[in-house]
Amino acid sequence: MSDFTQAVAVATAAEPSVRTAEFPVSAHAITTWCAAIGEESPLHLPDRGADQVAPMSMLQTWAAPRTTEGRRRHPTVHARVRALAREHGYDSVVATNYELNRYADLRVGDLVSERCWVDEVSEPKSTRLGDGQFVTIAFSMVKQDEQEVGSVRARTFYYRPRAAAPGTPEPGAAVDVLDRAESVAATRSLVIAGALASNDHESVHHDHAVAAAQGLRDIIVSIVTTAGMVCAYGHRQWGIEDPGHLHLRLAAPTFPGDVLEFSGEPVAGAIVPETVRVQAAHARGVHCTAVVAPQPAVPGNRSET
Repeated sequence: MSDFTQAVAVATAAEPSVRTAEFPVSAHAITTWCAAIGEESPLHLPDRGADQVAPMSMLQTWAAPRTTEGRRRHPTVHARVRALAREHGYDSVVATNYELNRYADLRVGDLVSERCWVDEVSEPKSTRLGDGQFVTIAFSMVKQDEQEVGSVRARTFYYRPRAAAPGTPEPGAAVDVLDRAESVAATRSLVIAGALASNDHESVHHDHAVAAAQGLRDIIVSIVTTAGMVCAYGHRQWGIEDPGHLHLRLAAPTFPGDVLEFSGEPVAGAIVPETVRVQAAHARGVHCTAVVAPQPAVPGNRSET
């Protein structure tokens, strides 16, 4: 067991972290997020009033601290692991995997609480980015009546950056485009607006100098922003207006100026009908692969609202 693994185990050995959102689900937050990532489902439009539904891709954002005092008083599990990683020489961080399940709708006025814990820590790994370890953090979300509304599993790589050779070009890769292709430009505004609208304050999504120090050529699209764009594409091109499940894996990062080509195909034999496999790629290769479904794959674990 590495020193970092042992430190994480000791620091998170208590009961799961429990926090209640500082603010209820709001029309402003939903509308800002949808505008940032291009989500146009009528379920999320503000003219629905109290029936405005929060997108599944916002699940993790509601209970995250939104004020300086909130972050100081109750640091997130990720913030605590991040601090431990720095102490062990892992100064950089990048998200790699993201899984969402939505069991019930969240509407304007609902108040979300979360249980959060470290689910898994990998052995030390050596990757193209550098040497480090993967940590999976799990969440369970409930609303004010204690009904579980969703779950999240987020896998992050904490690492020591590998120095790139000066002038080394980024490799390109041939990508097979699937069906119903659609292009989305990753502007600098989209990268920053997506991170801020999802309450993600990791500097690698906002600060060029920090991104460069992590061995990246520029700021990168956050995994939550990618999740939102995948769900929005699933709605526009495949009719999944209100997804209940997303399983996403990141590959090549997306920088400002990249153009993402989204495409997809039905998943044959999937437990949940109308499940779609989605791919997003740019000039350097595949940015992400994902599976989007209208509901979670486990029968009976989603309540109708």
